[in-house]
Amino acid sequence: MQVTGNNLIYNKSLSIRLCTGGFSFSIHTPQDKPSFRFIPYNVDPTISMAANLKKALAQTPETHHPYHSVQVVVDGPVSYISFEQFEEENVDTIFNFSHPTEEGKKILYNILSRTNMVVLFSIDKSVYQILTEQYNNVHFYASESPLLEHLQERSKRRETRKMYAIFLTSKMHLFIYDNGKLQFANAFSCLDINDALYFMLQAWQIQGLDQRKDELTLGGQIPARESIVAELHNYIQQVYIINPSSEFNRSEIAKDSNVTYDIQSLLLCGI
Repeated sequence: MQVTGNNLIYNKSLSIRLCTGGFSFSIHTPQDKPSFRFIPYNVDPTISMAANLKKALAQTPETHHPYHSVQVVVDGPVSYISFEQFEEENVDTIFNFSHPTEEGKKILYNILSRTNMVVLFSIDKSVYQILTEQYNNVHFYASESPLLEHLQERSKRRETRKMYAIFLTSKMHLFIYDNGKLQFANAFSCLDINDALYFMLQAWQIQGLDQRKDELTLGGQIPARESIVAELHNYIQQVYIINPSSEFNRSEIAKDSNVTYDIQSLLLCGI
């Protein structure tokens, strides 16, 4: 058990979410009451991501405490590769083919054992350097990675094809599973419910889901929840909403509506 002075740090974790629209810091200390704290940070769009991160860390004293583990979740473009086709030496080439990136980006990847695939993503090299210098036990994840692993297990519950629409800030992630096997994954910028409805129904039709038998489940920070569900019921019979508190056994982390679903999935389900 690791101890620093009188400060027990075993099981204490810090999760940092990086997004161009804002950062967040989630602090989980299971032995304390309360055991969870969520700290948002609004970024300044006139300065770089690295400069914003330096300011955020300087202005958030909690980030300087010792932690047993530190996770960084990056909200940005991703590429998917099946595990059988993954070759580490080709990571940069594959990612840059799908998402041409300017210099100054570092390409990272997550190997997802449950989903049997690899997620490629990028992070600003200066941001990466700041975080790896401050935390020697830091791990980086694409926003999609904990979602894919959690939903893969969830999709096995009933023998139907399932579409999941997970809302994170101004983005909607769509995943389609058939008996636990991922068939479709994409993300869309959604400024209003009309955008969300269009992308969901378009993907539903293109992927050939059955409007009576197959399921559409919404999760995360759903915009205009009642309106969007009522409209979806005009086209799809089986529409559900994930209640994080019920989904994650009434965990304190799941009860905070400010915490995005990727962070909840990472902390409560793992990768």
